[in-house]
Formats: sequence, structure tokens, C-alpha cells
Amino acid sequence: MVRLFSAVLGVAVLLAAGADAATVELKPVGAAGLLPNDYVQADNPIGGYVPDQGEWRMVVEFDLGAVKDIAVDKAVLLFDSQPLFTPAATLDAAVIPGSGDVEGVDYDSAAKQPLGRVAGPSQGSESLACRVDLTEAVRKTLGGGGQYLAIRFYRADVDPRNPAAGARSVHNPRLVINPPQPTGGSLLVRTDAAIADHADANVEGSLAWAVGQLADAAGTVELPGSMTYAIGGDLTVPSNVCLRFGCGAVLAVAEGKTLTIDGCVEAGLWTIFAGKGKIAGEPKVEAIRPQWFGAKGDGQADDIEPLQKAVDYACTSRVLAVDLGRGRYRITRTLNGTNTREAGTIHRDGLRIFGASLIGTQIIGDTGDHHAIVETSGAQWLEMERVHLVAGGGNPSSIGIFTGCPKACPQSQNQIYHVVISLGDAMQQNGGLGSIGIWNYAAEEHTYRSLYIHANRPVVLWAFNGEKPDAPDHKGMFNYTNSYVELLNAPHSLGVVTFSGESFLQAVGKHAPVVTSHCANSLTMQGVYLGSVGSGANTCAFDVYGSLTNLTYSGTIEGPATFARVNGVLIGSRASATYGLVGEAQRTGLLYGDQTGAMDGTAPLLELGPAGRIENCDLTFTLEAQRERPLIGFGKPKDGGAPAARMANTTVRTNQPTACLATPDALTATWANVVLSNGETKRVINERTAK
Repeated sequence: MVRLFSAVLGVAVLLAAGADAATVELKPVGAAGLLPNDYVQADNPIGGYVPDQGEWRMVVEFDLGAVKDIAVDKAVLLFDSQPLFTPAATLDAAVIPGSGDVEGVDYDSAAKQPLGRVAGPSQGSESLACRVDLTEAVRKTLGGGGQYLAIRFYRADVDPRNPAAGARSVHNPRLVINPPQPTGGSLLVRTDAAIADHADANVEGSLAWAVGQLADAAGTVELPGSMTYAIGGDLTVPSNVCLRFGCGAVLAVAEGKTLTIDGCVEAGLWTIFAGKGKIAGEPKVEAIRPQWFGAKGDGQADDIEPLQKAVDYACTSRVLAVDLGRGRYRITRTLNGTNTREAGTIHRDGLRIFGASLIGTQIIGDTGDHHAIVETSGAQWLEMERVHLVAGGGNPSSIGIFTGCPKACPQSQNQIYHVVISLGDAMQQNGGLGSIGIWNYAAEEHTYRSLYIHANRPVVLWAFNGEKPDAPDHKGMFNYTNSYVELLNAPHSLGVVTFSGESFLQAVGKHAPVVTSHCANSLTMQGVYLGSVGSGANTCAFDVYGSLTNLTYSGTIEGPATFARVNGVLIGSRASATYGLVGEAQRTGLLYGDQTGAMDGTAPLLELGPAGRIENCDLTFTLEAQRERPLIGFGKPKDGGAPAARMANTTVRTNQPTACLATPDALTATWANVVLSNGETKRVINERTAK
């Protein structure tokens, strides 16, 4: 047998035994033996990727006219008399086992259609592009009078954008593929462990070297998988370069060093960044994935570090989007979405965090009592959607989302949430206040849509923080002490808060109100279901301290016995509430001890504290059950004195019996222009005189 090969790029032909010994050179046709439609670099004789055909291909064209009369037994693709490809793990091997199957096709010299087509093996096979059996292809070429042989490698069974997984050229570490733009190319970073620093542009095959080879041309740099690439110095990947990560390809940035990425990043759900260094730049991606920083999303591992890194990188890079996808991310520290806009801090305005679905994406809070799962104090235009926040089983969080008013930047506005919050029945948490779904301290213009909250207190809207527990008017009842930022220790407005889209707020355990407010205004709840589950005393829908101004409510209430328990003043509000099926609604008195002990009898729809006031309101109640209850009730002062509660300029409509419209005799002289109506009877109260 005689081995024949081209000096540059050839096919070694094993001639049949007994044939005359001869040397026939297979001459390449065209530039470096490649078809004209392939973009190549002058020193790289390797074919490319054809986007419209969805194939990775290697095309080599030879003139076979000189070997017409030779019976070909086998041909193996060689480069400088050596096998062109070898797996990275066996670079020294001379012969690589395995070969692809050949599909022979007659060659059309006019149309320049390839004859040999070799099906690529599955990813990870040691025979990937290593040896090619061209027996039938060459025979058909010779037998049909063809003058040329074109060889195409293709891999339709795996992602064609990563053609070199597990193998590389022995003599040239680069693969050139057709890029989206005709002026670029693709370079394959070498996987040699001997490359100590891939930020060193002087080392051929390093990441920095590959980036430098592209210069200003648009192109792609491939990072083969299952390899950690050490970045020991500062490195910038410019906007014209796309980084394509194979599965398991990791860039480990050394401490004190910065990897700046301004081009696009193509990577799956695996770790691509590691080390104590900094990742900077403005990458061309739609969203940042926490898996890129090592998140497991299995519900067991502590994912707070990779999750926080993903959030921070999304903000510093101006991508401003974190895609959680499907996963269960357990965290042991509150996820920091805060913002102060101070120099040297991360500005988290405009951030969007989203998951795959409300069921498939969870953040499991093991942050502990009096700690939130997520904090967004000071952030503006922040959005969180399709995420389920749930208390963990180890050290369960007692708050779902806390957002407050920072001292340095007294704004926390325009936040939007579409989430599920599931916390436990744990009245011992938060100093006896129970678990809290959303705790809003003076944060305005917030929107909650299609929300589901399961907690002792689903919603707290409080305009004070840092007050002592015994502060007058209960201002110190809620005081968050674990914020990432210094909170404003003064009252602040809390307005324009909207719940919409069939939200569901459920008070667990019937111990506490669904909505607790202090000095809030412009609260809108449209199509909102307020309920309670579990054992315990029936609670109320709204527990009002200070003032609640301009409440607009429409929806269904099931469970809470009382619509509003007014310790302060409910003013300028409109409500249309349908009461579904509720059990016995025993009156237990106001939460904060403004009356002595539990009171007998059925809880009223409206309960006024000793100094409670309802003014300029229009309220409508439709009860499907438990209609035999008082419409209005009064709390007793601790000192036993007469209550100072009042109503004025208010109309209340109900479908209760006429007897339920009665009010206690001890009304103050300040009652004025109050109308109580059930469709049959209209009761007008004006200066303590009922008509």
C-alpha cells in the first residue's frame, strides 16, 4: 500500500494491495482547498458553519483526476500527514478510533455540490471529526468520472453553533465559521492547562489572544466546555466579539482583577463566572441568569450569593433584567434590591426580576424572624413578576417583601409586583405581630397585580418607622430594624398604592387584619378577594390607624367579620364589598387594647374605636350570609368614659334587616349627615337625631 497526501491539506489514500506503487498528489482546488462560499482566514484551512442549512461543515475540494485508475480502499483526512483532529484529552495519539458513516453523492462539478457527507457522532464521542472513512465516496467519484471530491462534516444532532466540543485542530486552535456578518469569524480558545492566564494576549490560543485576532471585525470566540479559564489580569471583550460558552466553560477572574464584557454572551444554564474578581461592562444580553454565577436552584443549596451577584451585575451592566427561569432558590440572607443613589453604591432603579411561572419559580426564605425575603427600599421602577416567595423550613423568613423610605433618598416609588407570597401561621414572629406578606413603609406609587398572599398579616401600609413601641397613636407598632439602608426616622407620605387583577389576600389564622394601615392615602383595590383561614378569632379586612384617605375597594370578602375597624379616621373613601359565606363572627374588640377584654355578640361591619371617625365616605355591603349582625359598632375607652367616635357626610348601603341599622344611643353631637339604608328603610342621622 502507498499513503498519498497533500503537503498542505490532503487525503491519505490507502491503495488496494497489489497495486503498482506510485505517488499521486491530491491537489487542492481554490484557496486552501475550500469552496469559494466559505469565509476563512488565510492561514486557516478549515471550513465553516452554514446558517441557512443548519450544519457545521468542513469542506475540502480535491482534484482526483490523477487517480482515476487506482482502486481506492480507504481515505483518511490528514493535515501535514497527521490526523487533523484529536480529542483534547489524547493530543499525542497518532491514530484515533472510530469513524463516521459516509453518504456518497455524485459530484456535480458545474454546481460544485459535495460528494462526501459524513454524519457527525453525538456530542462527547471520542470519534468526533477524528477519522473519516471515504471509501465509497472516492469510489463513486472515480466510477462516475468525477474530477473533484468535496468532504462535508455536519452535526445536526447538536447545537451547530458549538462545532468543536471535545476536539480541536492539532496544528491550529482556531475554527473559522461563517458569522452573521461576512467580515467576521470564529476563534476557538485553546483548552491547554498550560495557559496560566487567559488575559495574556501574548499567549497563542488564550482568550485575550483570540479576542485580539478579531481586532475590529465582528466575530465569535468559542470557549470549549468542561474547562476553567483563569483570568489573571484585566481583560476587555469589546462589543464586536461574541463569547460563546460550552457547557462547563468557566471564566475564573482573579481577586482584584476585572473582566469587562461589552459584547454578546451565549451560554446555557451553567456556571460561566467564578473567582473573586469583578465582572463589568455592558454585555449584549436580554437578561442575566443566576446560574451563570453558580446558582443551583434545587431548593437545598444556599443560592443567596449567586442570586445577589446576578441582581447586582444586571444593575451595574445596565441590562436591568434577571431571568430566574424555572428553579427553587433557597436563600439565607435577604435579597438586596435597595437603592440610595449615593456615590459608590449600586443603583438598582429600573430592575426587573422575573421567573418562568408563579408555580415553577420560587425564592425560599430562610432569612429568619424579622427579616424579609426581598427588600427593595429606595428603588424606583422596579418590577418583580412570576415569582413565588415562600418561607423556608429551616429558619423561616417572617416577611415576604419589605420596601421602605431611605434617609439618603426619601423615595421608593413605581414598583410593580406579580407574585405569590406564602408565609406560615406564626403569630410569635415580628414581636407578636405575626408573619407579614408585604410591609410597605412610606413607599408610594406601587402596583400589585394578580397577587396572592398567605400570611398572618398579608399587607401592612405604615407611614412611620423607628418609633418607640409606646409612641402615641400606635406609630411604633411596626418598626423594621434590619434594612440594608438607613431608613428615614420620620413620618413620610404613603400614597397611590394599587391592587388589581383579581388579587387574593388571605389572613392566616384569623388573628390579624388583612390590611393594616397608618396614614396611607389613595389606596385602590379593584377585584380583590380578602379572606382568612385557620382557627382563631375572626379578624377584619381593614384595620385603620392614623388616617386612611381615599380608599377605593371593590371585591369579595370571606372570613373577616368586620370590613373596617377604624381606630383613626377613614375619610373620602368608596367601597363596594360582597360578603361571601362566613362562619360565626364573634366580636373580639379592637386589636390594640382600646377596649377591655373580649366583647360578646356578633361583630359589626363597621367598628369605630373610641376616637374613630368615618367621614365623607360612600360604602355598599352585600351579604350572602350572616346578615343578622350590627352594621355599626363602637369600642369602649379604657378609662370607661364615653366614646368620642363620629360619622359625618357618609352613606352606607346594605342588604341587612332594618334592625341592623340601629346605632348606640350615646352618639356625640358631631354626627352629621349620615345615611344608613337597606333599600327598604333609610335612616338619617344628623346631630344625634335619627329619623
